[in-house]
Amino acid sequence: MLCVSTVLAVAHAPQGRLPLTVSTFYLALDAAVAFGPSLLGLLIPWTGYAHMYLGLSVLVVLAGFVFLRFNARIVAPALVTHSSEAVS
Repeated sequence: MLCVSTVLAVAHAPQGRLPLTVSTFYLALDAAVAFGPSLLGLLIPWTGYAHMYLGLSVLVVLAGFVFLRFNARIVAPALVTHSSEAVS
């Protein structure tokens, strides 16, 4: 999944800014991995585990819609290719 995310980040970047795009992507990834669990851990006393996971699941669904909205031109040809191969 990490490779796919990197490819999608690079696919939207201008050719001359690829190194900056990749380094920014990994900086954000490292920050999310470092601070995400700690920040979520601070929410548990107020929300409890069930509500925290419910909120995170809503966030994942919303992120999926945002992904499809902004990457439809990349994802759609792959879906068409795979669906036509399955029919043959």
